[in-house]
Formats: sequence, C-alpha cells, structure tokens
Amino acid sequence: MSIYFRPYEGRKPYLFISYSHQDSVKVLDIITLLHNANVRLWYDEGIPAGSDWPMNIETHMKNCAAVLFFTSKDAYASPNCFSELVTAKRLAKPVLTLSLDHSERPEKWQPVLAREKAAALRDTPEDTAAEIRKSGILTRAFYSGRADSASGKAAGLILAVILLAAGAGLLYAAASGKLSGGQQENPGSADTRPSVTPTPAPTAGPEPEEEVDLTKYGDFFTAYITFPDVKQEEAIRNILRTDEEKIKKERLAEITELYFVGNMALDSLEDVSYSTEKGYAVNGAPVKTGPVNDLSLIGDCPYLVSLALIDQSAGSLKELSGLVLLKELYLCGCEEADLTGLTDLPGLKTLHLEHSGIRDLTPLTAFKRLKTVTVSTDMLPLALNADADFDILLVP
Repeated sequence: MSIYFRPYEGRKPYLFISYSHQDSVKVLDIITLLHNANVRLWYDEGIPAGSDWPMNIETHMKNCAAVLFFTSKDAYASPNCFSELVTAKRLAKPVLTLSLDHSERPEKWQPVLAREKAAALRDTPEDTAAEIRKSGILTRAFYSGRADSASGKAAGLILAVILLAAGAGLLYAAASGKLSGGQQENPGSADTRPSVTPTPAPTAGPEPEEEVDLTKYGDFFTAYITFPDVKQEEAIRNILRTDEEKIKKERLAEITELYFVGNMALDSLEDVSYSTEKGYAVNGAPVKTGPVNDLSLIGDCPYLVSLALIDQSAGSLKELSGLVLLKELYLCGCEEADLTGLTDLPGLKTLHLEHSGIRDLTPLTAFKRLKTVTVSTDMLPLALNADADFDILLVP
C-alpha cells in the first residue's frame, strides 16, 4: 500500500507532480513506485503548513527539470492545476501527461498542453510507472544514487584539501591574500584527481532565482538540432535516449548536465583522473584532446547547470552567454579559453581551471556569485585583482 513520502528537496533534476487532490490515491500508488525506483520527484506534500503556497509552487516549478501532469475531470476543473501548467509552459518545462479517466480536454487547456508528451494508463500501477519511465522524459539525471550521496562527503573532502600550498603558492598567497592550498585526494598516488575537486557546500541563505528567457533562443520550439561534432551528438542523444534522425531543439530544455573529457562524452566525472605522466585519463586510460570547440549547441541548452569541457580545444566562450542557470564549469586542461566570454553567466558559482593555459583571472572580478576558482601549481604565477571576491583553491 502506498504511503506519503518525503518529496525531494535539492538542486539536482527532479520531476514536478501536478494532480488534483481528488485523485490522490491513484496518483500516490504510481508515484510511490517511481520514488522507490530512485526517481527524484516533488509533489505538494512538501509544502510546510502556514507557508506561502503559491510562492512554494512557483519556486519548485522553476527548479524542476520536467512535469508529470495526471489529467482527469477533477484536474481539468482545478484552478491550481491550470495555474501550474501555465507556469510550466511559461518556463518551457517538458511536460508528460497521463490520463486517469480519459476525460475530454477542455478548450481552455488546448494551448496550455499543445506540446506535451503523453503516457498511457495501464492495468496496474506497476505497469503505469514503467510506462512513465519508458516515455523518455526521465533521463539518467533524474535518478538518485552515488552522485547524491557525494554531496554529504564534500565538506570532509574539502577539509582534507585545505592548508597545503606549494612554495610558489605560498608566495602568491602572501602577495594577494586570496589563495588557499589544496591537497590531492590520494597524495601518494601517481594517478590522482585534481580535476574533480569537490565543490564546497553552498553557503546558507536564499539567492534570487533566475528565469530563462527563451525568446533569445529564436526558433527554439520549431527548429531541429544541428550537431557541430560527433561527441556532442553522442552526448545529447545519450541523455535524451533517442536515435531519431531529427530531434526538436526544444528537447535541449531536458538537459541539465554535460561532461566532455578529451575525446569522450561521459555521464559523470567520477572516473576522471590526472597525472603529470598521462595527463587526463578516464578509468586510467589517457584521453586525446577533444574536438569540442563549437559551443553554439551547448549554449542552446537553457537549463544547463553543470558543464565540463576538460582537455578541449575550446577558445571563445561567448556562445555560453545566456546560460543563466549554469552554476559549475570545468575548463581543466584547456590550453586557451577567453574568460571574458563568461561575463554573461550570472549564476556561476564554481570554476575549475586546473592544468589549463589560463593565467589571467582578472575578468572573473565581474562575477557576483562566484565562490570558488580551482587552479593548480603548474599555472602559477596568476594575474588577479586584489579586490576579487572569490576564493582560490590550489591543488598540486
């Protein structure tokens, strides 16, 4: 028997559940199975009593990666459901509908649900949950696992890397007062992981939410994707789980993470390492410098939160302008990268530059939310404004 469970609260991709409370039993039977399958999801049982209900709904809709709307006669009659789906359309959230009673859709709902996908109600909740998982709306990013537990270890790992600095780093710290030292996770190993230094836990306190203005993307809802190189095509097809010849550009709104390491497209950075002998490697196997230099397609992913361009030939980063939700960017191992192209990333908090050819950090002074920049000892000396308002984490 299904029971109410704690909705997901966090920054990773999750599914927003929209439904009528008259359908609570049917809905709970289905979403409990998704929850048990480690799908991150949020529904309105997560709203504390006495809180601002509309604001809570708006915030969780903004932060979700997709919406599952259980349609029914009661849902179509619900002003709350209508408001939620209007908000989803305004924010260009992917929507999957599932009809609980095959009710005819009222006329006022037609423009609101003009582009949604649909899943079929099956004979059992188990089969219906499986139908939702097969719909394509749930990418790998929606499933919790080791990546979620990693954040709990971040604080301990950060403590382990603080207070170590090379001689050059100490001199630089004395001059600028901004540099903190970092120690590799496995100091005695020849194959360590400075390129994936854990991000410090975010500081407490609310931050203004950014809204993605999709008007700047022009033909976002009508055009098809043109892939600039095979690696970007491999990564995006894998995330979207599709082999269709033509993919609508609007599906780029489903992508929240992209990781390119050399000539490989990865699901995560867990197996990435660096050594002075091999350079960057994946599972111990060295990688070649990657082909990703045309960033126009990546710049068309409006809900991108984390991006890795490790050991790539990327130069200009101006194509990334407009990614207002991007919080973490890896440019490790890039010989050249113009940081002035990053000034239009208002939400960027963490920037990884280890073992890159970047030496001038002065353009980063303009960033208001930037908290941490990770560099390596082989990059010293660095140019940096004395009034820079972010911390520098030094790794060997």
